[in-house]
Amino acid sequence: MNSLNMLKLAIIGGGIGMVAIVSILFFAIDRPEPEEIILKDIEFNVKDFIISKSENITEVSITFSFMNPNTRTLILETLNYELYVDDKRVAFGSIGEKLEGLFSSSGKTYILPPGISLDEIEKATIDDVFSDKSKWRIKGNYVVIEPQRESGKEYTFDLFLSQ
Repeated sequence: MNSLNMLKLAIIGGGIGMVAIVSILFFAIDRPEPEEIILKDIEFNVKDFIISKSENITEVSITFSFMNPNTRTLILETLNYELYVDDKRVAFGSIGEKLEGLFSSSGKTYILPPGISLDEIEKATIDDVFSDKSKWRIKGNYVVIEPQRESGKEYTFDLFLSQ
């Protein structure tokens, strides 16, 4: 074997040895596990509840308020609610749409950036007039998802409202 072939063989052997050493070091080094991020619950409330009465109808305006206390952006996927007066359901509605896939959904979703509040106003017209002593209640649920995870978290609410 001539010296040129020996040099090539030595270079190839050295390269294989270096790859083996780097591979051993890479897998042998104890790397810390990624830190699990714990998400805080979204701060939710009914910011405003306004009732306007006319002759035969009652108009209701509800402002839902969401605040993201986390350092990551979240998405409000859906909010479903039912409005009751004296334990009788008089209105219902929803905000947003469940995401079906990355590109398949055309529904509206709401981005909740860290530290920013989102207010969404819903209005309902009820074909009845209620007394000033009526007890108003709203209940429902909403789903918040983190874009980096597959599934969302569902929250429920049941609130008594004052005029």
